Amino acid sequence: MYAILQTEKARASHLGTIKAYLSAKYGFESERVVDVKGLIKVQKESLIKKINLKVLHKTLFQALDNPHVDVKSSTTWLRYGNNSPRSKGLFTYLQDRNFFWNRSKVCPHCKLRCLSVDHIATKCGSMLYHDYTWRHNEVVRSLHLMLCNKYGIRRSRKLRTHKVQSVVENARVCLKVDTSIHTSILVQHNKPDIVVQDKVSGEILIIEVGITCLDRLTTVEVEKKRKYDLLANELGLMHRCKSLSFLA
Repeated sequence: MYAILQTEKARASHLGTIKAYLSAKYGFESERVVDVKGLIKVQKESLIKKINLKVLHKTLFQALDNPHVDVKSSTTWLRYGNNSPRSKGLFTYLQDRNFFWNRSKVCPHCKLRCLSVDHIATKCGSMLYHDYTWRHNEVVRSLHLMLCNKYGIRRSRKLRTHKVQSVVENARVCLKVDTSIHTSILVQHNKPDIVVQDKVSGEILIIEVGITCLDRLTTVEVEKKRKYDLLANELGLMHRCKSLSFLA
């Protein structure tokens, strides 16, 4: 590699100046030996610095430093989803907050706040009882289908035709969706989204779906856990389960 670089320098070609160009662009010493992995790492760091200088674009990439955000799992839909290339491009466009150019435009639903991706996605009060509820129920339906496949209740990959039943069970597990859980004492919040009772392992899993923005992610997670804390304790005592988990 060194011999090739010296030859290109002697020819005064563009390739001969590549090392000086990279040194000037990414700020490392010209004498430093940089392999391909090191160069890719430096390029990513440089791009992240540029993105963080932008008002809108940095919103998405702030999640990289948030310990509560699983970046790999959050991009699963891009790698394994059934979305078309056009849809992926549009959704990525939305994630990048690069969608509404006119910041002075008012939200057409509530007519109280400025139109933005974050407001439309999670913060508009007028969309709470229709659009947000529908989205929440679709996520619950998707999780229910996944659990049914996992525990052998049914075998299907078609979410469109999947119907959620309040209670389904087999010899291994019992799944309850949006159903009041009977306890020995009065519990105000006793209807979590999904309760999974594993009859074999003696474990109980409470799943509560919360869709929110990054700014309120930790707050919503804590609120959901506190809401069903008493129910979780009662279920643990009633069923003498070996393990009780809460997923929000």
